Amino acid sequence: MASEKSKVLVIGGTGYIGKFIVEGSAKSGHQTFALVREASLSDSVKAKVVQNFKDLGLWGSSDPPTNTLPPPLATLAQCETRLTSPPRDKVTIYGDGNTKEVFLNKEEDIAAYTMRAIDDPRTLYIKPPKNIVSQNDIVALWESKIGKTLKRTYVSEEQLLKKIPESPHPLDILLALNHAKEDQTYFTIEPSFGVEASQLYPDIKYTSVDEYLSQFV
Repeated sequence: MASEKSKVLVIGGTGYIGKFIVEGSAKSGHQTFALVREASLSDSVKAKVVQNFKDLGLWGSSDPPTNTLPPPLATLAQCETRLTSPPRDKVTIYGDGNTKEVFLNKEEDIAAYTMRAIDDPRTLYIKPPKNIVSQNDIVALWESKIGKTLKRTYVSEEQLLKKIPESPHPLDILLALNHAKEDQTYFTIEPSFGVEASQLYPDIKYTSVDEYLSQFV
């Protein structure tokens, strides 16, 4: 007999990632609770998220979880900030563009791995092999898809560090993220630490950088 699935409480369920975790949990058959502040109901965007929870058979409140009802870009690495789709004429690259990074492009993929791992005692880390790329790799891939060479502007580390405190929020955060060095974005994880998620759960088909970019062609 299969073991009973865990009950899941998501705090921050109307947040950017939280709403995908809630939906992924409910659809995976977990008894799912979403803790939602009453103030969220007056926010038009979050109210729609809450309505989706209701459609899934969920409800949350600002009360303790015992009062809730069960159950149920990475676009072009955003080398160019403020874009919602990859550029087609020019692109800004921070540093030399060769720093390797690990991308998980769809929030649904994050939710899928989270739900599979929740009842698994093994430790996992997410480092899908098809999604270990640099800014230059992504730009080159995008150029091959649109059949066009983009004009590249490289911003040095010194220029970027000067620009971060001068930029308004949230642009300053986006720029700060682009300052990440390779020892922070792509590093070796010892096998004794855990198992890479795409190897541990090969049946979960994560979205590759190549597949993600194709939707914008």
